[in-house]
Parts: sequence; C-alpha cells; structure tokens
Amino acid sequence: MPAFDAQTVKACMDVVASFRTGICSRVEAIFDIHDALRDVTQIPKATVLQASQAYIRMLDSWERSQQAAHEHGTRANGNTGASSTAGAGRPTVMQATEVESATPECDTHSVGTTKCCHAEFDNDSNDNERAPRKRPLDFAELPWFENEKDDSPLLSELLEQTRRLVLVFAEDQRQWKTFFTNRRDCPQFPDAEWVNIIAGRAINLDAVHSSMFSVALESKHKEKVGQLSITIDNIVPSKTIKTHGDWLAAWERTSAAIAFIFRHRSSELDGYRSHISQLFTMLGPSMPDPVLNYDRGVRLRTAARRNLLLTDVISFLDLQTHYITIGARLSNSVPQPSRSRSSGKPRKHDPCRRWNDGKCPNTSKDCNYLHCCTKCTSPGHTAGACTGRT
Repeated sequence: MPAFDAQTVKACMDVVASFRTGICSRVEAIFDIHDALRDVTQIPKATVLQASQAYIRMLDSWERSQQAAHEHGTRANGNTGASSTAGAGRPTVMQATEVESATPECDTHSVGTTKCCHAEFDNDSNDNERAPRKRPLDFAELPWFENEKDDSPLLSELLEQTRRLVLVFAEDQRQWKTFFTNRRDCPQFPDAEWVNIIAGRAINLDAVHSSMFSVALESKHKEKVGQLSITIDNIVPSKTIKTHGDWLAAWERTSAAIAFIFRHRSSELDGYRSHISQLFTMLGPSMPDPVLNYDRGVRLRTAARRNLLLTDVISFLDLQTHYITIGARLSNSVPQPSRSRSSGKPRKHDPCRRWNDGKCPNTSKDCNYLHCCTKCTSPGHTAGACTGRT
C-alpha cells in the first residue's frame, strides 16, 4: 500500500487534535481529513478511503473515552443531571461535535403543493443531553450479509467512493447539511434538495427549475401540542420542466451541487448531460416528454441502487425502449385536432343575397353560397320574382 508523506499524516493528526480540544466538530474533522488525503497525488481513491477510516476510528475512540468519563463522573456525584464538563475542565463530546441547525425542519417536501405539514415529537427537554451511541448491527442471524465483503461483486472505484460517503453522511444528515450549506463556496440550491443529495436520492429537477428565478420565500409555522410538534410549510408552486433548455438550466445547477459534495462524480455528471442532450436533439423540440420521462426513470433507478452510474447506458435499455422508442412513436400517432368549420369557407347551403339582388359576380359553381331564392330556397328565381307564400 502506498505510504502518505509526513506532511499529510501531520495534517490529519492536527485535525484529530483539534477535535479532541473542541476546536472543530466531528463533521468538520471528517471533511478536513478527506480534504488532506485527497490532496496527495498518485494515490488511489480506495487507499485514501481506507486511510481516512483509521483517523475516523481515532475520533470514535476519543468520543467513547469522553462518554465513559462523563458517565463515571455522573455516577460518582450521584447526580443524573451532571455538568457538561468531564474530568479537569475538558469539553464533553456534545460540545465538540454538536452542530445544531438554526431551525428544526424536515427537508423532504412535496413539490407542487402550496402547503406541507410535518409532525414530529419535540425533544427540547433533552437538547442538552447527548444521545447514546448506536450499537453496531448484529449479523448473528444474517451470516450471508456478514460475509458480503468476500462474496459480493466489487464496485468500480467511483461507485465505491460514493457508497462510502453516503454511509458516512447517513450518521447525521442534518449536521452534514448544516456544514455544507455554511461553507463559503456553497452553490445556490433549494434547501429541501440538499438532503436528497446527501442521502443519495434523486433530485426533483422541477423544484430546482422553480427556484432559479423565484423571489418568494418559504415560510414555516410551528405549533406544539404536548410533545408533538407540527410544522406547516408554505411552498411556492413549482414550474414544470417542458423543454430542452429548461432541463439544461436545472441540470447545470443540480450538477454543480452534487459535484460540490461528491467531487469525484464531475465526469459522470457531464457525461450524463451529453447523453440526455443528444436524445433531445435526436427527437427534436416537438417531442420533449419522452426524453424527460426517460431522464426521471434513469435517475430514480440509479438513486435506488449503489452499483450503477448515470452513464451506464446499457443498464437503461429497457427505459430507453419504453420512453424513447415507444413513447416517441405514440406521440407521433396522436391525431392533430382538426380545424373548426367556422374558420373555413361559409356553408354552401346558405342562399346568396347578392344573387337575389342581381349583384353576384360569380357563377353558381364558383360562388360560396347557393344561387336560390331567399324566401322559398328554390333555385330557379330570385326573391323579387318569387310567387310563393312567405
């Protein structure tokens, strides 16, 4: 395994030391460790990820020791509401790692509606207490998953790096979102869609398209009923992507946000943009719906799996057949609405008034009206010569 130079090791250990002294949070420490290791050239990404795990274990070990010291001090004092310091003035794990969001919120919204309601239990009384560390998964009854490393097919380097980052972010998605959105170089992106990126879910491009030129603000109203907290969000009605240009504008912003967190995916995102643009060009501007439906199907499938890239076109042949081949054929077979009769020539069975007045320049064959009497509709005489009863 290639070794890292002393400067890189020192940078990572400095991050660990900063975490232990409470200068940075656990989220910031993990991100800074990844940044330091990624700066090394000619080192495989798998090696970078493996090395980062060693430093992350140091952070975990420090958290466990601090928690144990805190619990020991609590038992010794006989006070369950012990102070937030443990030992000789050291900061607790909560102080070193906790990054609180400004407003508790749920970031998964139903786009296209005007209001969204969330219900959650209010735990304000426990805000000053650190949640117990999660127990590791027990594979005693699932040996086939325990041996996954040996039996499952290997992923490509890009897919494996994405999978590992999603697992890291899953430990605390809210803290990671707070960290990313407060960086100086954070791109503009809908607040509700950041969690979808961090969780590896598909992005709602309609929501991205709606937010690009919207000047409306999302307001939240929160009410408490006992321990139940109900939040009502006023969401701006979304615009729907309808053209190739709409899709490109939304995808450029989405691609920038994804690459901001998953920096190794830039080439994949650019390749997917070229693939979709080629389909738009092939079908022409009159049939955008088959391509838009295909795009949604591809992104939903890749988000639901961890072994597919957006550029794995061969894996989407069924979607391409369903949406592009069959969808385009059905679009062409839809009959066009016929023109109304009122917009064409006048009806032929109406009597010609000019002929009855002796002023029609047309013959009966060329005239748009019938050369007949306006009183009895007989073709042999005009109204002035009509002898019939009116």
